[in-house]
Amino acid sequence: MAFLGSRGKPGFTQRITDGKAEMRRRLVGQFAVAVLAATLGAVAAQAPAQAAPGDGWETITTDMGTGYVLGIAGGSDANGARAITWPALYVSDQAWKWQRVGSSVPYVWALLNGGTNPNKALAVSGGREDDGAPIIQYDFNAANPDQLWRQEGTWRPGTFILRNVKSKKCLAVPNGNTAPGVKLIQYGCNDLLADQRWTTVDN
Repeated sequence: MAFLGSRGKPGFTQRITDGKAEMRRRLVGQFAVAVLAATLGAVAAQAPAQAAPGDGWETITTDMGTGYVLGIAGGSDANGARAITWPALYVSDQAWKWQRVGSSVPYVWALLNGGTNPNKALAVSGGREDDGAPIIQYDFNAANPDQLWRQEGTWRPGTFILRNVKSKKCLAVPNGNTAPGVKLIQYGCNDLLADQRWTTVDN
């Protein structure tokens, strides 16, 4: 005999059970969608708000074959934070914008970091001119030549060196070190050295 539910209709209890199961499935599905959306939002938030193809934010990669890119240690936004090489994560401190300064030829550029607001510039610590001087980020000031760079092509197509306007030395990975997190320096320019060659792609 069919069970008469509380409303006097056969199968009413079964329909209630099925309805609860369907509601649980929907709630689980909605929760999964919410978690996915939150995850994607967190990933997107790591990149500069300005980052989009063709907007000028770029990733600068060493030509040493490691795939490591130019970034700022710990994603810090502090003055004096060290420039390092690190695996490409496409996060904001690995995004750089080339800002032309003045009208000289060849062009002079400031490299502005996407992980800072206002954007700090790649600089030689203390405006030093010696080999091995640390490369840092600092509040951008176009009047400081230690924050200005010239991009010069090399013998290897698609690569360049970055020569500091003040010191005339180049951005380098010390001793060709291939470990992640190596703190960058300036050194006498030699485009035969892969640790001084770089490539760039739209971020």
